[in-house]
This record gives sequence, structure tokens and C-alpha cells, in this order.
Amino acid sequence: MAGWLLQGDLTGAGVGLDMPITAFDPYEGQVLRRIAYLYSLNTTVSLSVVNSGGNLGTISDVRQQAGASTSQTSAQGGFASAANTPNISSISTNYARITQTVSSSPPALPTDTDLHRFPLVMTTTAGDLQSMDLTDCYEYFIAPAMAIIQNGTVDANSGGMYHISTSNSVSGSTLVSSTPVFIDTRADAAAYTAGGIGETQDQPTTINNYYLHKVTPAANTPAFMPVYWSYANSDIREMSLSMFDDIFGPMIQNAAVNGTGDVDFDSVLRYNLNGAGNTMGTVMADTYLSGSSASGYTQRFVSVSDYRTQEFPNGTPATNASHTLKATLTNT
Repeated sequence: MAGWLLQGDLTGAGVGLDMPITAFDPYEGQVLRRIAYLYSLNTTVSLSVVNSGGNLGTISDVRQQAGASTSQTSAQGGFASAANTPNISSISTNYARITQTVSSSPPALPTDTDLHRFPLVMTTTAGDLQSMDLTDCYEYFIAPAMAIIQNGTVDANSGGMYHISTSNSVSGSTLVSSTPVFIDTRADAAAYTAGGIGETQDQPTTINNYYLHKVTPAANTPAFMPVYWSYANSDIREMSLSMFDDIFGPMIQNAAVNGTGDVDFDSVLRYNLNGAGNTMGTVMADTYLSGSSASGYTQRFVSVSDYRTQEFPNGTPATNASHTLKATLTNT
């Protein structure tokens, strides 16, 4: 199998000669983490928070509110029955606060004059070495790096990716906006009392605020770097960090927008709400009180000319819907 070379392969460090698989090779993993860091410096597919009209779509918070109260006299029969007391009802608040922006001018792809700048690759033919072309770079570096940053695990490896949290402060990430992208509310059952009939119908309480964050990892320096053929010196040399960054930073930043142009690795990075892909961070739960309207039927006697009833939100919390921020690698 063809594989790429690290400087350690030439010095007895024992690292592998295959496509980077972080579970098996920490040195290769360090290189991929560097590429993830480079993407975080210029996230060419970015998310922002707006007050309304976000292009990722609309998600709804649904809660219950009390029905309207009734008042009858003793001559009218006293308390209205549950059947004749207006039911609790639902009230919705829509949130369309996330906007995705795909760069219209991502960095240009790096060039490799005479194929002497990109890393060396070991071919399947008698272990020969040759300089990679752009397709090789996509296969051995960009495709696996993009898969790692998009896999749904929010850590330093997912540099530059966006995720959801109920906290407005997440270690290793930067808060995009102090404005929540979703607010889960429920009826505040404790706010409704018999003595308060007729109560204000809508008396909500906030259960959770959900915020958008961006992973901003610290820079890492791999212990070993890929090697390349130095045309000027006619020998094999280890890439400097700046040389590596100049090649693979623009490459992943461009590929996230445009794909690779290679049929086997031609995927672009995109976000969505409640669609395909990996869940980025916390699931946004829309919860409500699950009791029936009849169970919330309540009476209040004021006087013989004022028998009041009202039905209140009640019951145990339940989930009405779960909303997720997804990241996907979509074939172009």
C-alpha cells in the first residue's frame, strides 16, 4: 500500500507508512491536528449569530399556557365545569439565528513546481519514492483531516468547527455571540395558583439557553514532519513548519469550500439544522409540561357572584422535539 513518509521513518522512530490513522500512529495524528489548527485560522465555511432570518432555517420552542379563566355567579350554577373551561394551549417562539457563510474567495490552492515541494509518497511499485501530486495530498492529508474535524467530537482535533453548548464558556472554544441561538422555555407551573385565578395565561420559565461556540485550539508542533525531495540540494529533507503550513493551510481552507475535484475525495464542508451529518455539541431540547388540560382544572371561590375556574399547565417535563447542529461532508 502506498503511504506517506515522516522524518521519523528515516530515523528509526518506527512510525507507519500509511494513510494517517490517529488511533495507531500518534505522530501522524499530530500532523493531522496541525492541519485542523490551520483550518481554524481561516474557517472558510463559517457560522454567525443573527437576531432573525438565519439561513440555516427555523427551529421552534413550544410551551403551554393556561386557558382563559371563567367567572360565573351562583345563579349561573357556580363553577364552570372542566368541559366548559377553556383548555390550556400551546405558544410557539421561532428561532432562525444561525447563518452559514461560505467564502466566495477561499485561498488559492498551492502549487508544486516540477513536483518537488509536496511530501514524498511511497508507491506500491517496489517501494519507490516520488513526490505527491495534489490528488495524493488530498488523499493522505486533507480527506482524513476533514473527517476528523467533522466527526462530531468537540476537542482540539476539531479546530475551527462550530458547536452548541448550554454554557456560554467552553474550554478550548470561543463564544460566537452572547445571544442564544435557541431558548428552551416551559410553563412555570409554580406561578399558577388557585388564589391567582384569573392568572396571566402565559407565564414561562427558561430551562436552557443554547449558545454557538467555535473550537479555537492552541497551535501544536508535530514531533516529526513529512519529508520532501529538495530539488536544489538533491536530497530528502524534512519539511519546516512554515513550509508545511504554506501548503496545507490553503489546501484545507480551499477544499472545505470547493471540494477537491477528485472523484474519490470530492466533499465540501457544510452545516445544517436537523439534517444529515454529525451532531456538533449539545442537542437543543424543546421541552414542555405533559399534563392534560383537564388535570390542570382549578377553582377559586371569590363570592356568590364570582365563581372562577381556569386550567393550568401541569405534569412532568417531556421533550417535544430535539434540534441538532450538524456538520457534514457532502459530495459535490
